[in-house]
Amino acid sequence: MLDQDFIQQMKEKLLAEKLEIESKLTELAAPEKSMDNPDLDDLANDATEDIIEESTRAAFRDVLDKINAALQRIADGRYGLCIQDGLEISRDKLASEPWAEYCGGNH
Repeated sequence: MLDQDFIQQMKEKLLAEKLEIESKLTELAAPEKSMDNPDLDDLANDATEDIIEESTRAAFRDVLDKINAALQRIADGRYGLCIQDGLEISRDKLASEPWAEYCGGNH
């Protein structure tokens, strides 16, 4: 069973990570400066950057969803329990990935 001090530490880590990710998402959402008379290379590079940025935004949103779910589990008193089988997730795993959802069994 996880003690309340550890859970509070993980909550603080989750909230700090949430703020950082939200900040990064805001930066990625900022409008781009338009190019004057772009050539084909500029357009190709811009398209490539758009694809990379969308992939990055998707990854950040995925982690943000997991952080929000972990914060909800803290509020519900279910933090540190595997969402599939209810077994306890190790402190080491939670310390390295505070939004961990699975205990590491066969899932």
